[in-house]
Order: sequence, then structure tokens, then C-alpha cells
Amino acid sequence: DNTSWHTIHTRWANTTADGSECMGQGGNPQKSGTAACSNGDYHTFGLEWTTKKLIWYVDGKQVFSYAKATDSYALNHGQWPFDKDFYLILHQSVGNGGWAAAPDLGFVYETLFDWVRIYQKDGQTGCFTGIHAPGVGLADVDWKVEQGVLTIQTASKRLVNLYDASGRAVFSSVVDGAVRIPLSVGVYLLDGCKVLVH
Repeated sequence: DNTSWHTIHTRWANTTADGSECMGQGGNPQKSGTAACSNGDYHTFGLEWTTKKLIWYVDGKQVFSYAKATDSYALNHGQWPFDKDFYLILHQSVGNGGWAAAPDLGFVYETLFDWVRIYQKDGQTGCFTGIHAPGVGLADVDWKVEQGVLTIQTASKRLVNLYDASGRAVFSSVVDGAVRIPLSVGVYLLDGCKVLVH
């Protein structure tokens, strides 16, 4: 379609086939926007994620935004889950005959990614983007990454949980002092904060 879609999916905005748990408020505020986007060319897609707004960009131009409600009813019914931890997932969706047409089984679908970057603005604290310098963001836990090894140091005895990007637990143990954990290259969640192992 030479179109890019920029859409939120929440309990507030969406519906399900049986209507359970979802509010169907996709127009309050509008949950999706589009931009002209030629197929066959590389494009730069951006998302600025603040505490009160999501703003989408295509090739440097703002194409859609979604704001946090001020209405407590909407907030209590899932309008703004964007202050929780999220995973970044890159995938290709071809359709199933519902929202998008059924796939053409004689066609090869392909999506190519050149790079992905995540930035955190100066002055932001905590696990907002989730990627931190060693030792920043977790109370009484420090860490450092060396090639293929994550070293965790605790100030006192405490449970430490480490998950891979697929959500599988790779370490869950009480640490009192230091522990070295050999790991493959990738992104890991250390008690809710992301750590990049190289």
C-alpha cells in the first residue's frame, strides 16, 4: 500500500472478538495514524516516548501522536500502559484475511532492518528507556559488562533476576557480594533494567 501505520494497542483502545477486557475506545483519542511511505526504499522510523505522549516520525517528519489522558476513568481502564516496561520487537506481519488481506502464497515477503538505536534524553532517570550505564537505575546493585560476562555486585544480600530478550530466566538467585555470569551477546533484563552484553 506504500503506507506506514503507527498504532497503539491497549485494553482501552482495542476490542476482542468476544468483547472481554477491552473497551473499544480507539477513537478516544485516535489510536492510529498513517504516512505515505514508498516500498522498496529504506526509511527512518522514529518514536519519541515521553511520560505524556508518543510521537511517531517517518524520515524525520512527525506523522502521528498519541497523548496520555487526563481522565481518571480512561487511565484506570488501560488508556496509558506506556509507563510500564516494554520489549522492542521487530517483525513482519503479512495478514490473515481479517484486518489485512490473506497472504499471497506465491509471493516472498521480506522486511529489512539496517539498524536500531535507542536514546535516552539527558535528565531522564530510572528505567525509562531501560538501557543504562553500569550501576545506574537499580538500588543497591551495581554491574559491569566485559566481553561475554556480566558481573553483578550487591551492597547487601538480595534476590537478583536476569531474563533474556525472549523473557526466559537465565539467572535467579540470592546474591550477597559479587557474581560473574557468562552470557551470549544480547540484551538482558536485570531486575527490570535492560543490560547490553557484547
